[in-house]
Amino acid sequence: TILIGMGLAGMLSRLRYTAFGSPWTYVSAENDVRTAPGQLSLEESLAYGLPESAGAPFLALVGGPSVAYSPGPRVYNSLFRARGLPWQYLAIQTSAAPSTFDMLHGLGALGLSVTMPHKNAAFGYGQRSSDAERIGSANTISFAGSVPEVTNTDLWGVRAPLPLAMVGSKI
Repeated sequence: TILIGMGLAGMLSRLRYTAFGSPWTYVSAENDVRTAPGQLSLEESLAYGLPESAGAPFLALVGGPSVAYSPGPRVYNSLFRARGLPWQYLAIQTSAAPSTFDMLHGLGALGLSVTMPHKNAAFGYGQRSSDAERIGSANTISFAGSVPEVTNTDLWGVRAPLPLAMVGSKI
């Protein structure tokens, strides 16, 4: 039996097919010839590290419809391939954040990047860091320990480069 979901929602079943009990997934030989919505091309499947990555550790970006346009999966999967890691970084669109967090954890995700509109859901999901508490939302979930840890990296993403941007500024 081969289990395959369709469209963007089915991407998880196509990339993590072993977790769904499938021995393989289907890909198209060419980018512009696909037989089903969401089917990956051979080129795309290799960029995700298939078949080696199908059962390897993975990370995911969880958010609303905008995750479909994120450059993150392309960038991180390219870095993983360049470093010889069989990992995957997946974009997961959902309207049910907590149950999606649970599902991804159950499938073996190492951690999640969380974007709008699910940062508040992430904030309430696990043990909060002081940065998450200070900001009042979370954008990162780590499954490294027995309890998910949530934090917010936005503060440091702005604070660290801000002094450099302010040099020579008239503000």
